Amino acid sequence: MVTSTFKKPADAGAFVRFEYDGPVDAEALERIKEWRTHELRLLEKWVEWANADVEEHNRRLNSELPKLLAQRRDRLIELQRLREGLA
Repeated sequence: MVTSTFKKPADAGAFVRFEYDGPVDAEALERIKEWRTHELRLLEKWVEWANADVEEHNRRLNSELPKLLAQRRDRLIELQRLREGLA
């Protein structure tokens, strides 16, 4: 079995592990290298897509957050006034 582990330099706790279980010769190692390269490219593409989704979510949140906070603040003030009226 051949195992390759790739660690992200900035975060030693994050890694990707590829395992290959089969005969290991020069030709097999070349196939493993090609497969590993292909899998890493796919993984990088998925990370790009996820990052784009996160960025879009953050942009939307940044534009909506002031309105949501103002609504929450107004509701809390209203509830405080109601509570004071009951006392």
